[in-house]
Amino acid sequence: HPKTMPWKLAESAIRIAAHNAAEQKAPFRLSFHGGDVGACWDLFQKSLEFSKALCQQLGIQFSVSLGTNAVYPEDQAEYIARNVSEATVSLDGLPEIHDLYRRRPDGSGTCAQILKSLKIFDAAGFQYSIRMTVLQDGLDRLPDSLEFICKSCSAKQIWAEPLYLRGRAVEDTLRPPCPDQFVTQFRKAQTVAEKYGRILSYSGARIN
Repeated sequence: HPKTMPWKLAESAIRIAAHNAAEQKAPFRLSFHGGDVGACWDLFQKSLEFSKALCQQLGIQFSVSLGTNAVYPEDQAEYIARNVSEATVSLDGLPEIHDLYRRRPDGSGTCAQILKSLKIFDAAGFQYSIRMTVLQDGLDRLPDSLEFICKSCSAKQIWAEPLYLRGRAVEDTLRPPCPDQFVTQFRKAQTVAEKYGRILSYSGARIN
């Protein structure tokens, strides 16, 4: 069952971490990842504003990062663009691919709303990257999906990550991409990214 962290717990965690940062004369970063802040907007705002004020009081630098689906009404997207330092936005590519698995409770797709948020982010000069989850379905259209993203937003960094068989991916019997085919399509998509002056990466591609 979905649960929202009580404010008392969030406040205690923020105080401990911020004071620890102050003792070490280090900056304090507040990060939100897993689930989405849109589902607990009041707690998100309260945590962010409290952290900012506390860091000013302690005389330390403050920043906030966000992993998000970017399905926001206009006022929330504008608040994020003004108050968040950087974000990673989940967008799987072409609308017909993205909307297959990222739907609202009523079954409608979310791609169109995400693109509206990205336009607000771009207008504000907000720093964000794109994270694509790649399934076997639609793998052969990965270069087309890359082109769609490059034409739709200003994100410089794009991550293409193969589906991990965990949680709802197992329950919904989703198929991760065939490794050999993924490498082939990833390289084609990299050529597209280069054409638009973007960087396409995969977190597992680290020789070291």
